[in-house]
Amino acid sequence: AGTGHNARDARIAMNNDGKAFCVFTQIQMHEYEIYYRLYANEYLPGLGWQGAELIDGDLGLHGSDYVQPQIVMNDDGKAFCVFVDKRRFSTHDYVTAREYVPGSGWQDREQIFNSIKDISSPDPQIAINNQGGAICVSCCYDETGHRIYARKYVPGSGWQEKLLIDSEAGGSTPQLAMNDSGNAFCVFVGDGIYANEYDPNLGWKGPVRIDTGTETDFRTPDIAINNSSQAICVFSLAQDFLKHRVYANEYIPDIGWKTATIIDAGIGTKTIIPKIAINNNGLAICVFNQHISNEHAYANEYMFGFGWKGAKIIDNGGVYSRKSPSWPRIVINNDKKALCLFQQLDAYLYSNSFYCEIPCGEIKVNYYTASESGTQTPTPTITMTQTATPIPILTLTSTFVSMESGIKIIHRKIEPLFGEKTMIHYHLTQSGQVTIKAYNFKGRLVKTLVKEHKNAGSHSCTWGAENAASEIVASGIYLVHIQTPSMTSTEKIAVIK
Repeated sequence: AGTGHNARDARIAMNNDGKAFCVFTQIQMHEYEIYYRLYANEYLPGLGWQGAELIDGDLGLHGSDYVQPQIVMNDDGKAFCVFVDKRRFSTHDYVTAREYVPGSGWQDREQIFNSIKDISSPDPQIAINNQGGAICVSCCYDETGHRIYARKYVPGSGWQEKLLIDSEAGGSTPQLAMNDSGNAFCVFVGDGIYANEYDPNLGWKGPVRIDTGTETDFRTPDIAINNSSQAICVFSLAQDFLKHRVYANEYIPDIGWKTATIIDAGIGTKTIIPKIAINNNGLAICVFNQHISNEHAYANEYMFGFGWKGAKIIDNGGVYSRKSPSWPRIVINNDKKALCLFQQLDAYLYSNSFYCEIPCGEIKVNYYTASESGTQTPTPTITMTQTATPIPILTLTSTFVSMESGIKIIHRKIEPLFGEKTMIHYHLTQSGQVTIKAYNFKGRLVKTLVKEHKNAGSHSCTWGAENAASEIVASGIYLVHIQTPSMTSTEKIAVIK
């Protein structure tokens, strides 16, 4: 902001039009006292940053520090910022929200949670959808201990009544994710890792334990959800000082959570907060740093229907291998482009960009090196192309039957030049919308096979390896994604020419 010192806790949100908000805290002096103030800076495409603006409230009104900001924004440009109002002369901390309305600016602040002061902090999290609805969750300390509460924001009605959404064991360190339809998950730590699903029509469904069920020292959960309501939760386990592991569990709509599995690089002596991102094609990446023989930043790639590929080092090890990477963060888009940021102990921020392929992947590494004197010396971008070891084409049986989902696929390996077609049979226990689409291995849509309302009963369709222009596609593995009112499934088809 130019008027203070020690800016920190920066958070950023951007929508699909390229508009963004960055919020951060910064120290200011007032009447010989140091306070943390909260600022927001708006970015407009073509115009740049508009300048930092105070959004916390009146300085000195409560003798407050404003910390732990979070910012979200939807495609209409509507935004919410939530933060903690830590009043120095109060017995409580207050979670406060401010809404940004395009054309009107920041609205009046609202207190949405309060917590008895404790050694821990409320740690609020917020998510927004493109209809303008939002959910905020927070850890609040009351007479029963640390509990997780949620409040929903309804456009035109404001913030609704707060609800307790944790387990009987209480909860802490909540994380929240919501998709464009308003479906959401909150994950948190109780006596294990718990997830509570929010359905816009049914509300919160209740906490479910999603870890292994055999250990208790689970930590640092993170959650991601896509517009198909596929979700992944990652978390760490500290078995003892010498045994740190990273786990993941996948949620499949209408089926539920699967079994937690280890996705790290091996038994390590240190693991830092794993983070997860997922796109709308079901491709996900988890990043974390782990110390095995040396400390590195790792990434593990996941595709629904295929599983995890295996953890790989993504830092620039050879340049400053003695400088340990930490605090990785990951984002991914629907074109399978991903960006990971992490910090190394030379105090500089590094990035690693991915282009994700299944079964093969290409990694492009762009970074700056640091001189021994500590000054940052820009170097030409170094591009390292690493092609993953090709995975042999999976052996596909001619006929696939899933008793769980009611799907039967005949001819999973077809030669379209000889007139062969894949036959997809499925059974509906209730009427509703059915969508069946064929994708290539890069996640690009090839053809929509079915997109219509179907009555309850048995149905079928065929695919002769043609695209939307009725042209025969190239040889390779293709994905058929089937979504009905009662299940979602992705199956593999091999095309041979």
